[in-house]
Amino acid sequence: MSAVVDAKVAAPAQAERRSVLRRVLFWTHLSAGAVAGLVIGLLSLTGAVLVLERPVLGWLTPRSADASAPWLPVDELLSRARAARPGVAPTAITLDADAGIAWVALGRTGGVGLDGRTGALHGGSAPEVRNAFRKVEELHRWLLLSGDARETGEGIVGACTLLFLFLALTGPFLWMPRRWSATAVRRISWFRRGVRGRARDWNWHHVLGIWCFPVLIVVSLSGVVMSHRWANDAVFRIAGSPPPPPGRPQAPRVESPAEGATALPLQRIAVLAMERVPSWRELTVRLDPQAGRKPGAVQVMVRDREARPRFAAVQLWADPFTGKFVREERYGDLSPGRKARVWMRFLHTGEAFGGGGQLVAGVASLGAAVLVWTGLALALRRLARALRSRPAVGSEAEPSSP
Repeated sequence: MSAVVDAKVAAPAQAERRSVLRRVLFWTHLSAGAVAGLVIGLLSLTGAVLVLERPVLGWLTPRSADASAPWLPVDELLSRARAARPGVAPTAITLDADAGIAWVALGRTGGVGLDGRTGALHGGSAPEVRNAFRKVEELHRWLLLSGDARETGEGIVGACTLLFLFLALTGPFLWMPRRWSATAVRRISWFRRGVRGRARDWNWHHVLGIWCFPVLIVVSLSGVVMSHRWANDAVFRIAGSPPPPPGRPQAPRVESPAEGATALPLQRIAVLAMERVPSWRELTVRLDPQAGRKPGAVQVMVRDREARPRFAAVQLWADPFTGKFVREERYGDLSPGRKARVWMRFLHTGEAFGGGGQLVAGVASLGAAVLVWTGLALALRRLARALRSRPAVGSEAEPSSP
């Protein structure tokens, strides 16, 4: 009998504690959304746009006019790009084996597309669209800030990504009905017809939050790892690998060339990389702007048709004077920490699961943008309601005379 009485006494106390916890989570959730909502909405919209980059460019980019002709030498393609955009130094050249085209990156000024077999400049809208996507990526990563201000942009994006993860984690606790029933579950799990205003915003916020929850957790968590050094190091430690030292990875050293030695044509290094990965589908040669004064190893990234996982790439570093590869990195050679970090990068964009994964990530990003809109709308409605309910100054009733 006493146990039953104790349970009846404890139940209200537990309900009160749950109510207090729910109120705390609600106000912290609302505050975080109000502070970072606009930036999170911007990141969500730009992320959804970036998902379309590869399919849109694949549709707009014309294929080579003569698929049977051999590729022009890399050095000649670079010369034609310099002639088309004088005064701007190329930073990389990418060869697309399927389309037979070459894309020459020209720093932050964009780039030019060339037919890899004829050397003709690509007309049409493909170069402009590619440069527009690059601007969207800069907006997504740095809020379009440049120079010293880029670190500020990265800091803002990193802080808002962390708040995004907090919102994604706390959302389910707030969406759960106080009392479970079929009607309550329907209200939060599917769109209701004929509702407007606050009821519509409430319904959309809950439905999209529930359906997008798994993807948004992955996207926000991977974004935190990519934005914060401590989170990046945590991934390595969880995987059982020591975190890498801060700063950019150092390129492998090459032996000092003999006096009077000249660097090999880049075409020779590209051919050696193609021979090293015969089933290549995309090959990128990164150009060192100081190559004329302080030549170092030439970095070549090769994407293999037969790679598993599909996003894995082969990284090669070649001696510019001998063509010998001084370092080679394949996915299977990476440490568990490096593999986990690579997965984080491609989980963030959905590319880890191919085109279907990118589509899901893009739809979830659009859902996140609607979550921001409905969340801010609900917060503003709550604020307006609170302001209307406050008594005006001097409006208190005067005490009646006896």
